[in-house]
Amino acid sequence: MKKLLVYIFVAGLAMLAMACGSPPRPAGLAEKPAEKPEPVRPKLQGPDIALGDTWVFEVKRIGASVPYVKWSEKVTAINTDRIVCLHTDLTTRKQAEITYGPGWTPLSKNVRSPGMSNYVPKGKLPVSFPLWLGKRWKDSYAEELNGDAPRIMFRNQYTVVKQENLQTPAGTFQTWRIQISQNWVERFYSEQWHQWYAPEVGRIVRISAPGHFAMQLVNFIPAR
Repeated sequence: MKKLLVYIFVAGLAMLAMACGSPPRPAGLAEKPAEKPEPVRPKLQGPDIALGDTWVFEVKRIGASVPYVKWSEKVTAINTDRIVCLHTDLTTRKQAEITYGPGWTPLSKNVRSPGMSNYVPKGKLPVSFPLWLGKRWKDSYAEELNGDAPRIMFRNQYTVVKQENLQTPAGTFQTWRIQISQNWVERFYSEQWHQWYAPEVGRIVRISAPGHFAMQLVNFIPAR
């Protein structure tokens, strides 16, 4: 009988504890706030390029009313991490094949027309996929300035600063604006450019280099 009374007493305490909820927190211990999950940043993957896609660009020097140079690029081959474009100077009609790597980094040029320059920009990584607001990347390379020796070491830092609508002669596009901070190491000089990448056409559609030039897309002809 005594054991039965003890059992009933213990069971009653357990039921009382369940009814009253969890035991009170000791004095001086604050309840830990729930951690908020990190916000998910939308990421933009690389472009979906097709054979036959064609872009037409022009470059104007600062203060000039007519283009300094105007050219087209048409996709002629696509491999895993390479895109080959037929580059045509629309003034001289001279042509060359340019091979691009990831992020539209120019890798090589195969000149088709006599007198066509075989110059390939070195080390430039215009776009590093995937993109997201705040993303940064760097590149560096040594190059002669305007073809004059000695070579200068250039160091660039790219930062995705915002998304915005941009009007161009080829149309209005939703773009990712990329700030470029360029440092000329030997000359202790730096300057800032901006470029705009448009996912709709898969290319940089404008570059603004204050004091130097402005480049923009003037037409886009998708593959048929």
